[in-house]
Amino acid sequence: HMMVVGVFALALAAMEWMAGPRGREFFRNLALRVVLPTTLIAASAAFMSWWKFGSPLGTGYTMWDGNMYEHSIAPWTAVRNLFFDPQWNLPLHFPLLLLAPFGARDFYRRFAFDAWIAGGVFALAVLLIGTMPVWKGEWSYGPRYFLFALPALSAPGLLLIARFLSASERRRLARTAAWQAMVES
Repeated sequence: HMMVVGVFALALAAMEWMAGPRGREFFRNLALRVVLPTTLIAASAAFMSWWKFGSPLGTGYTMWDGNMYEHSIAPWTAVRNLFFDPQWNLPLHFPLLLLAPFGARDFYRRFAFDAWIAGGVFALAVLLIGTMPVWKGEWSYGPRYFLFALPALSAPGLLLIARFLSASERRRLARTAAWQAMVES
């Protein structure tokens, strides 16, 4: 819990530093409205975990099978599993990810900061979740613990697709995506 808050606070501080004087007020307000409440919530969750399970990072899942929640998989094995496991690999459950490497260079040139954030979030997820035997989520849809990072990782694939669409097709696709997002939420 607390590691996520720490990473979020570091990312916010980096964004404030990069924003310059005009953007600093925005990030200070964001810190007061987002980081402070999030930190308080995470701190209370850590306290409750410590109270119930004896550790601020304890979740209670280790009461059933403690070995399933230890970081026992090497990071390079975790990456191999995430991309080449026959049943739970990420591209199988999020096919747009297959196009991302082909648009990555252009995406990095146009959106360097976003590319670093997406890569950092994925690297952190691999280190924190991918190195545990439960990374795949077992009886759920695909590798559920990674689903939050996949849209950001697939953004270069969208940029590649947009390169081949006309302006009217892009507008139609944007309207369809907005409609789908409203319906699904």
